[in-house]
Amino acid sequence: MVRGSRSSRLSRFAHAVASLTVVAAGACDRGAPISTRSWCTADSGVAVAFTAADDPGSWAHDGRGSPHFVELWRVGGLKEGEELGFPLNPSVSAAGRLAVPDWMLGNLTVLDADGTWYGDWARRGPGPGELARPAAVRWSGDSDSLTVFDIDAGKVEFLDADGPIRPPIRVDPTYFTPVVMSGSVRWVGVTPDAAVLLAPVPVPEGSSGAEEYRTAESPILLRRAGTDTTDTLATIAVPTTPERPFYGALPAPGWPTTVAAVDERGGVYVGGMDARYRIVVSDDSAGVGRIVCRDAPGLPLGERELVPRSGEDAELADVLAEGVKPDAPAPFGRIFVSHEGNLWVQRERPSMMGTSEAYVGVPGALYDVFDSEGAYLGEVRAPENARFQAAFGDTVWAYEIGDLDETWVVAYQMRWD
Repeated sequence: MVRGSRSSRLSRFAHAVASLTVVAAGACDRGAPISTRSWCTADSGVAVAFTAADDPGSWAHDGRGSPHFVELWRVGGLKEGEELGFPLNPSVSAAGRLAVPDWMLGNLTVLDADGTWYGDWARRGPGPGELARPAAVRWSGDSDSLTVFDIDAGKVEFLDADGPIRPPIRVDPTYFTPVVMSGSVRWVGVTPDAAVLLAPVPVPEGSSGAEEYRTAESPILLRRAGTDTTDTLATIAVPTTPERPFYGALPAPGWPTTVAAVDERGGVYVGGMDARYRIVVSDDSAGVGRIVCRDAPGLPLGERELVPRSGEDAELADVLAEGVKPDAPAPFGRIFVSHEGNLWVQRERPSMMGTSEAYVGVPGALYDVFDSEGAYLGEVRAPENARFQAAFGDTVWAYEIGDLDETWVVAYQMRWD
C-alpha cells in the first residue's frame, strides 16, 4: 500500500479533526451542558470510546478501585550537579529513561529508570547537537534516540547519548517567531519525525487597553519541519479579560481552551474544542483513529482559580473575578500520554495564579486514565505537591516545587495493595 508523506497525512488529520468537532465561533454564547451520547460521534471507520458519567472504570469493575502512590526516588532540587531551572514536559523511553528539556538552562538532561542522573545529552550552545532553548522532546518509538525542538535556534535536533545522529532540520521562523516575540506559549510539542506543534497564548485583536471583554482564538498549530504549511488542528474562541499592566489580556477562568499531547509513535491528541469531554486521537497513519469521550461535567469554578494565594496575586485575582463565567465549565485542563499509549486527563483547569499550571500541571490534581483503546480505567489523585508529567506501566513521574522554588523530579509507583 502506498501512503502519502507524513506532512500530507497530518494535513488530513487536521481536516478530519475539524469535521469531527464543533469549533466554537462564539465562546461567550452560553449553551447548556450536553449530557447525551449523541455528541460523541465520528465518521465511518473511526472508533468511538464512550464512558458514561456513572461508570467508575475497569479498575473498579475488577475490584481494585483507585491506586495510591508510593515514592520511589527523587532527584534534582537542591542536590549539587542536579540543577533544574524551568523543566518542560519530559518524555519517557522504552527503557524507562526520562528526557527533560530545560527552558531556562537550555540543556537536555536524561535520567535512568532508577533515578541515576546521566546529565546533559545536549548543552547550551550554537554548535551541532547543542541547544539554545529546548521547548519539546520525544523519544523515537522504542529506540534510544531523541527528537528535540529548539525554539530559539529554530531547528529540530536528532540525538543519542553520543551526540547528533543526523543533521538538524530547520523550522521556518515565521511559524514560531510570533510565539517567541510574545514571550509566552501554552504548550509546545514535537513528534519523533520532527512535526512541531504550538499552542499559542490567546491574544485578542484590536488596540490594547480595551476595557470590554473580547474573544481570542486558542489554537493548536502544527508544522512539519522543512515545510511552509501550517495546519490548525483545533481552535476555540475564548473570552479574555480586559488588559492590565504586567498581565495583558488573560483567558477568563473556567472556559475551555484547546489542549494537545504527542506520544512516542507520533500520535497526536487534541481536545478542548468546546465544553464537551471529547478528545480526538490520530492513529499511526495520522488520520483520526478514535474519539475518546466521557459524559462527565467540568469541576466547579472555585477557590483555586479565583482566590489569591499571596499579596502579589491580589490584583490578578480581582481581574479574573470580574470575568464572564461559563454555565458549563471546561471538563479538563491538560492531557498527556503514557509510553504505552494510556491517556491521562487532568480534570482541574490551570489557574492564572498558579506556577506555570497551564504548562506543567496542577499540583495534587485529579486525573481520568484511559487505556490505549480509549476504555476508561478509572480516576487517580496525584500526591499533594506532585504535577504528573509522564507514565510507563505502574510508574508515574512528577515535578514537585519546593519551599525555595527548587524543582524535583519524583518517580512514583501506582499500587493497589
